[in-house]
Amino acid sequence: MPKYRFNGFGRVTGRKRCRTYVADTVEEAIQKACEDETVVDPHSVEISPEEPATERQLRFARELGLLFKADISKRKMRQLLDTALGLEWMRRIDENLPPTEAQLEFALELGIRVGPGIKRRQLTKMISEVIDDDWPIESAVRQTDSGLLGERLLERMAAEADEGKRKARGR
Repeated sequence: MPKYRFNGFGRVTGRKRCRTYVADTVEEAIQKACEDETVVDPHSVEISPEEPATERQLRFARELGLLFKADISKRKMRQLLDTALGLEWMRRIDENLPPTEAQLEFALELGIRVGPGIKRRQLTKMISEVIDDDWPIESAVRQTDSGLLGERLLERMAAEADEGKRKARGR
């Protein structure tokens, strides 16, 4: 999804803010800003292009024999892979579900602040941004939802997250 960057101010504090929101449309980004207590100037919007597909996505799509443009975005590649694997319906259901207890606990361990009304997919993305990109977090979270994720894997996830934090801090 594209990123929309707005200049505005806090509704309560009146202080200047410059915030970025990930959304499908400008209207959706403005709605997210309103939920965030930010008053935005719609004319100040800067739209960042979508992220390119990851090497991992490209490699997997090639292994499946899928055809795609060289400059395909991460979001469009995900849709292509979902369709090819028959997972599109599962993602649509996932988007509106609340986060699982395991997700909430893991987010807390990572120091991620979780606001009210957050959805499972949103929290998955937030967790993915904190830990290493090579970690298959979405599949791990999906396994958690079906009760297949054991104590050892949760401990491993937490340990790897801690290691990722240490690396990010340069230790």
